[in-house]
Amino acid sequence: GLYQALSAGVPSGNAIEFLAASSKAAVAGATDVETAVDGLTTVINAYGMKASDVGKVSDAMFQAVKLGKTTFAELSHSIGQVAGIASKTGVGMEDLLGTLAHVTTQGIDTGTAVMGLRQAIVSVLSPSKDMGKVLGELGTTGEELFAEKGIVGAFDAIAKTTDGTATGLQLLIPNIRALPAVLAITGRNAENASRSVDMLNNAAGAS
Repeated sequence: GLYQALSAGVPSGNAIEFLAASSKAAVAGATDVETAVDGLTTVINAYGMKASDVGKVSDAMFQAVKLGKTTFAELSHSIGQVAGIASKTGVGMEDLLGTLAHVTTQGIDTGTAVMGLRQAIVSVLSPSKDMGKVLGELGTTGEELFAEKGIVGAFDAIAKTTDGTATGLQLLIPNIRALPAVLAITGRNAENASRSVDMLNNAAGAS
């Protein structure tokens, strides 16, 4: 775990403190310290946070585990595939983890949920002709939409421009991995998904 922390850029002066927090996360998440360090440093680096923010990140990840059908280990191993692009888009850590937790409650495994959200975000940032028209109708760009409404709000707004069916939404988000994730957070699922995000915003002390 110490090797992982130092390799990920944790300053040597903060390494033992970081390792202590990671150990708590490992116990809470029923995983090993190395895995906990891997997940925590991935999120910290993706969001440009400080090593001293490890407690905040640990609480957020553990809250996501509690709310979703996932484990700390599964989250640690897969979160890196979406955290980078989410942070660059302006999607906050709590927003991402809360949305991801909800998607896993819909019977979608963690790895698939992560890739689904990644591809869904990409479909808005690099829009097809049809998605571009929708963004034009909404009077926004993909980045602005995520910044204003968050992941759930953004995709629910997009979904409301369709006829409300999966087929209608598939015309805008044709990616086979992205569509199930989007369906899990829009329409009748949007309220519960938003509630999960709200609970992530109050995750202090969770781990």
